[in-house]
Amino acid sequence: MAHLAQHVEAIRDSYQAAIADGKFTAVEGMILAGQIGQAVEHLAETFVGDDQHFEMELVAGRAAYMQYIAPIDIPNVPNFLEGWLDQGIVGSLEEGARLLRQRAIANNPHLAPEA
Repeated sequence: MAHLAQHVEAIRDSYQAAIADGKFTAVEGMILAGQIGQAVEHLAETFVGDDQHFEMELVAGRAAYMQYIAPIDIPNVPNFLEGWLDQGIVGSLEEGARLLRQRAIANNPHLAPEA
């Protein structure tokens, strides 16, 4: 299982390649979505029993997205719309990671963080 930073780098590289020709195809979108899903799944499963580390990784993931992916310009899309999309993507990824983590805890109660 790759480190979260490796997932972010792969996503960034795919994103840059996908928009480099000025076109963003459905196939490129599906590949990118799959890579993002793998990163979220990695985050959710890796830190099931450690609330503090999980939250730190969420913050780091948001920062990495905003530093490496959000600044990439999508041709023919206004900047305000790109910003709105980036915020929606990051929020959805964080929510997805939390839901996956809750499911992992429910399926493995012995991994639940101690209260």
